[in-house]
Amino acid sequence: MPAPATCFNLLGHEVDFHWPDLDLVVELDFFETHGTRAAFARDRDRREDLQLAGYAVSIVTGERLESDPERAIARVVRLIEMRQSFVSHTGTKD
Repeated sequence: MPAPATCFNLLGHEVDFHWPDLDLVVELDFFETHGTRAAFARDRDRREDLQLAGYAVSIVTGERLESDPERAIARVVRLIEMRQSFVSHTGTKD
């Protein structure tokens, strides 16, 4: 699995994990760090900004990561594989 950039500034937003060659962003969403209405709204704005700019965005919740970490990681790996396949078949990230 290619290593991501971490705590990366993208379009004015700090994202948790970014794979630049794949235009893929993975965000960790823990209630403890995003548990206010304002933070909830900012998270949705960030996700939409990234998606509108053409990035694939996946959210991994703290609950999912804690209850079934193997499945959460496997899903991210699968997303990476899908993006790699798309880029190699089309020659483009879009």
